[in-house]
Amino acid sequence: MKEETRKILSDALNEVSPLLTEQIVYRDDLPLWSKNDALFDSLGLVSFITTVESIIADTMNKKIFIVAEKAFSQQNSPFRSMAALGNFIEELLQESE
Repeated sequence: MKEETRKILSDALNEVSPLLTEQIVYRDDLPLWSKNDALFDSLGLVSFITTVESIIADTMNKKIFIVAEKAFSQQNSPFRSMAALGNFIEELLQESE
């Protein structure tokens, strides 16, 4: 994953951290949404994803939609970890060029 993408995810995490019960530090293996060990509930995940999309629009002047059919049709969910989401975002950004 590119450092720019990692920074976007970290910035978004910092922005939504007041919604969390504890301060979370960015890690590539941080689980976002899963059955057992998730950082966010469904509402929190939507807030985080919206924040990521907004930061991308502001910093890269690109509009992507992370929560789309493609995200849910993947064999491995892009929401399983920060790294998986970062890789998925990079794929969406490449497609938007």
